[in-house]
Amino acid sequence: MPVILFDLDGTLIDVSGSYDFAVARTVELYCKKVAGLSVEGELVTVDELAALRSAGGFNNDWDLAAGLTIWALDQYRGSSSSATVSNAVYSTLPSVIDRIRAGGGGLTGLGGCVEQSSLRLVRHSGSSIHTSSIVRIFQEVYLGEQFRPVYGLSNECWDGPAACRRERPLLRGMVLEELAERGSPGVVTGRPKLEAELAVSMLSEWLSPRVVVSDDDLVDAGGHHRPDWRKPAGEPLRMALEQIGGDTTEVAMYLGDLPDDVVAVRNAGSLTGRRIYSIGCAYGAADPGARAELLRSVGADQVVLKSDELPAAVDKLLASASGR
Repeated sequence: MPVILFDLDGTLIDVSGSYDFAVARTVELYCKKVAGLSVEGELVTVDELAALRSAGGFNNDWDLAAGLTIWALDQYRGSSSSATVSNAVYSTLPSVIDRIRAGGGGLTGLGGCVEQSSLRLVRHSGSSIHTSSIVRIFQEVYLGEQFRPVYGLSNECWDGPAACRRERPLLRGMVLEELAERGSPGVVTGRPKLEAELAVSMLSEWLSPRVVVSDDDLVDAGGHHRPDWRKPAGEPLRMALEQIGGDTTEVAMYLGDLPDDVVAVRNAGSLTGRRIYSIGCAYGAADPGARAELLRSVGADQVVLKSDELPAAVDKLLASASGR
């Protein structure tokens, strides 16, 4: 039976009001609470989120928040003598996206476009609230009143409602059911395990994945968490395919909304020696047309602009794989 793996955020779940909101608030709160700056107006908009994600390597939203914070502080230090930071610090970000991508993407690529002293201004190490101020603030915003029950710590920077309560499914139940009928379903996400389970539970009426691979599962044989295994690395997809098992000659595909998802498919194919297809999901983006163009540019096998078209896109790949 074919294997159909799904990304969660931006593919099955609308996270514009949750993760995107948490990224923006994290940057603002870091500038205020940690850097001691005043923030003028809306600091981070959807344009900055989309721009940095397009560079690749920012599939993880903790890294995305860290990258946007590093850039803001770097540009502020180089251009202002006041204690106020505004959205103007991002005016030149689009011009360096290609350089970030060429430098390997993610925080590594960004590091080649800012002063090294700016990198040291942002405390972001690993995936722990104890080693990263970015992670700590982000989790407070995302979990809200649930932060204390989960981590056993009081909120220090955010006392507003939980951003996770803003999440909604992106696909109609009928579409999810049709997709589940076409193959063995699984989920591969960059979310921590608890947050992945929360999202999957919203879809349980229509979709019951056989496997859920989360960020917490990226652990090597020595028991060490491996951030370098996050998408666009192929390890998460390899793990999911291995756990589902079955005939390795069957068609496998992954549905995701970012360039990192498409690249992860290629990397997983190299790891497994298996042909894996990618479907780029542009329907959840603020600008679906621009996202579709980006997904095509990195080699997605199919790109979908409307969520109701997903079953047809899956059918097309299945037919192509079987030579029909």
